[in-house]
Amino acid sequence: MARSHDLIVTDREMPPIQRHIDPQKIKQEAADLAKAAESLPADIDSVTKGMLPKDILQKLKQIEKLSKQLRNELKP
Repeated sequence: MARSHDLIVTDREMPPIQRHIDPQKIKQEAADLAKAAESLPADIDSVTKGMLPKDILQKLKQIEKLSKQLRNELKP
């Protein structure tokens, strides 16, 4: 009969997953992310003045997407 503590699996017991990180890909994604984020301060200034730039929501979605991709590629 198995005891409850025999069935617990922790991260320490699992072998690490070897991930291949493509340096060129993450550099390009980081550059794309920086470029998209670079124009946000000016867009936000427009919003505070009562004008909504038509592409600001798309830029924010793109920033979120790129950020998530980078995070997923780099996390262990």
